[in-house]
Amino acid sequence: MAAPGMGVWQHAGGLDMLHDLQAAVSEYIGWLQLEANRSPNTVRAYQSELARLTSFLAANGHSLALGDLRHEDLRAYQRHLAGRLKGPASRARALVAIRSWLRWLAREGFMERDLSNGITLPKL
Repeated sequence: MAAPGMGVWQHAGGLDMLHDLQAAVSEYIGWLQLEANRSPNTVRAYQSELARLTSFLAANGHSLALGDLRHEDLRAYQRHLAGRLKGPASRARALVAIRSWLRWLAREGFMERDLSNGITLPKL
């Protein structure tokens, strides 16, 4: 089990895996701060964008289990952003944060596959 406040872990097949999106976001934010040495503004922006994603998924009946996250969920959020955010730069900023998180999840072995390849950025 991870330290308090550092996410919820379950042991499966020799791999430690986060099992919910909110814990995965928390772990990623900690990594951004401590290991990636990102600026406080970047960390806040990424945290905000990932919180918006999880809120959208919860409000629209999508599972918050990490293993249940699918390309379809991410495409639904992209459509939501296209309707909510005026400019392509704002949408791109949100999607860059999500894509970075998804790549981190795959690289660290928390997800079996990298879902970031399904995230396309709007043309600026």
